[in-house]
Amino acid sequence: MAEPDGDAAEIGRRAAEAALGTARHGARRLGEEMRQATASLVAEQKTRLAETVHGFALAFRRTADALQREQSPIASRCADQAAAQLDRVAAVLRERRLADLLVEAEALARRQPALFIAGTVAAGFVAGRLLAAPAPSTPPRVGAGVWQEGLHPADEALGGAGAGRW
Repeated sequence: MAEPDGDAAEIGRRAAEAALGTARHGARRLGEEMRQATASLVAEQKTRLAETVHGFALAFRRTADALQREQSPIASRCADQAAAQLDRVAAVLRERRLADLLVEAEALARRQPALFIAGTVAAGFVAGRLLAAPAPSTPPRVGAGVWQEGLHPADEALGGAGAGRW
């Protein structure tokens, strides 16, 4: 009678090992699919960011052209240099892997912490202003933080730099 119990235990152990092997294989496959989906999403977002930066470069180029027509050569040159720099950033975003970009950002933060902090604060400020701006197709509503006349108090503090966003 001891023998059938041993056989049943062995069968149960083998079934558990098979189930565990199947679960491990499924978990590995799921993990790989998640890694691929994440890599695809990161690549897509990096491409979008590069396109956005390039769009800013185009806007700076248009500004430089307008300033040149208005006989403001110094301001025009500054806007053109900013456009060139933004185009270089867009090219770097397109060409390099995210891991390489993060390593370079960390190295910059270690070499020049003040510049890195100032850059991240400026980028955060610009991103906040862009995200806080209402969509162009959305008509302004009364209330809910929308100002009908004059500047919003935050814009007044900035000397009118954000006028028209509210």
